[in-house]
Amino acid sequence: MDDRQQPEDPSEDETPAACEVRDQLGQQLFDLRDYKAAESILRLNLSIRERTIGIEHSDTLISLIKVAIVLQSQGKSSEAEPLFRRALAVRERTLGPEHPDTLECMSYLSGPIAMKGDWAGAERIEERVVQGLLATLGPDHPHTIVTKEWLAVIRRKLAEGEQGQ
Repeated sequence: MDDRQQPEDPSEDETPAACEVRDQLGQQLFDLRDYKAAESILRLNLSIRERTIGIEHSDTLISLIKVAIVLQSQGKSSEAEPLFRRALAVRERTLGPEHPDTLECMSYLSGPIAMKGDWAGAERIEERVVQGLLATLGPDHPHTIVTKEWLAVIRRKLAEGEQGQ
């Protein structure tokens, strides 16, 4: 018989397996567009992971990014941006500025910047991301292609803004 104490409340379970289950549940809720419920579960996971394995662990960073994505999906870009910036700072420190995971994190940051109307700022970020991805992954990699498409959207928005002035 196992002598370990099981928490009475499943949300108090801090094991990696419980965090993985909550990640999957959070993703399902996100996919169903139940953003408030997804945010609650993903924030719980982030809190647990920060406390148990630290902010520099990749699982914690993924949790941080997921919370930011859920916030952005709810139109809370001003809340999402500092989380993306925090994740980017850790990625740059731990993986370096040209690592594909760092560049992906940088690309996430362009979303809230664009959402607040700073399309030029988003363009600068995405140009750097595209250059980094071309150097590390090459022009035919799916991440490079998707990022180039997002850069094209940003540039269209900039052109539309210039025509409207």
